[in-house]
Amino acid sequence: MDERERFGALLREAYQVPSDYVLPAEALDRIRTENTNVTPYVILFTARSGSTFLTHELKRTGVLSLPQEWFNWSHVTSQTEANARSPEAYISNVVRENLSKNNIFGLEMNWLQYCALSAICPPQRLFPKRIRWFMLRRRNLVAQAVSIYMADMTKLYHSYEIDDDKASAFASVPYDAEALKRAVNEFVRQELRMNQMMRNNHVSPINLYYEDLTADPVGTAMLVANVMGIWLPEDYLKAGSENPIKKVATARNQEFEETFRKEEQAFLADALDRRPDVLAAAQTI
Repeated sequence: MDERERFGALLREAYQVPSDYVLPAEALDRIRTENTNVTPYVILFTARSGSTFLTHELKRTGVLSLPQEWFNWSHVTSQTEANARSPEAYISNVVRENLSKNNIFGLEMNWLQYCALSAICPPQRLFPKRIRWFMLRRRNLVAQAVSIYMADMTKLYHSYEIDDDKASAFASVPYDAEALKRAVNEFVRQELRMNQMMRNNHVSPINLYYEDLTADPVGTAMLVANVMGIWLPEDYLKAGSENPIKKVATARNQEFEETFRKEEQAFLADALDRRPDVLAAAQTI
């Protein structure tokens, strides 16, 4: 079973539909008719690249929708039974309820979520207007690998989950070079798959980077707005960034990164050779 069918099975289960379900042509026609005036965009991302931070920042603009992981099977399962029972109803509700006032709809997807939705209906077919595609990644692949390893070990994924009582959990995480190698390899693999999908569909995405996003959130929002062909509101621009999501990093993260860079130089060189289309001038692996 390939990735599309494997993760499509999870999404079908969340929707409570048969294992071979695909969106019927008549349902797709109804969705497309409903979305005639919708201008869509999709942000493909890898884990720990700032997707939650970006969601909050774009929501703050008031004109760029709420680009969440609408097709994460766990999110679908958490919705009302009525929504989850019908993929057509779920898709229609998600778009309608999260359109910005200027009819823009955004969503975020990692590679596995893209595979899952594509097994039911490729997202490109849901909208009459062309999708604007973005790719959100992290230049510093080692820091990204350390971040996902720390999050998986502590089960603390976002800054709002961490208080004084939980912060000590990071200090007890053991260093594990093999786990970090697996994370690096998985990020590279997903980036390669995303790039191949883009080429197959003749799409040239706009690249977004974690480092730029966290350094200049408003600048990243302006880039997205420019691609969508809209102006950001003056009140948003004057307010500057007040993003509630903060970077999750500790001295332990830095220690693991430095150790890994020192001890795994050959591995990192190979990963850099395989990694696709990250700006060489700003490359940090």
